[in-house]
Amino acid sequence: MKKIIDFLKVLYGGKLRTRDIVKLVVFVGACAFFTVGFSLKMDSEMRRVEVLTKEVKDLRYQSMTLSSKYMNEAKQSNVIQKVREAGLQLKELTEAPRIIYFDE
Repeated sequence: MKKIIDFLKVLYGGKLRTRDIVKLVVFVGACAFFTVGFSLKMDSEMRRVEVLTKEVKDLRYQSMTLSSKYMNEAKQSNVIQKVREAGLQLKELTEAPRIIYFDE
């Protein structure tokens, strides 16, 4: 404790008054208050980031699953099967489609 008081005396030019000690204690207290406040805020933000990261990961997996499902359903063989099940009178193309050009 004596070393701290000697350090403070040197810091304040050899004279250490009660008013100087009170100012120092208030300053250190305010710094501690803000440090704790910022620390709590950062912990809260980190938890929020973790939750959002998990949600993004889940949504990405869900999107990939749905994309795969729709690509599988869009295959020609699956489309033909669904057309037959629906009872539509559609036929498969036997030749490649042609582009029709016309002048206006």
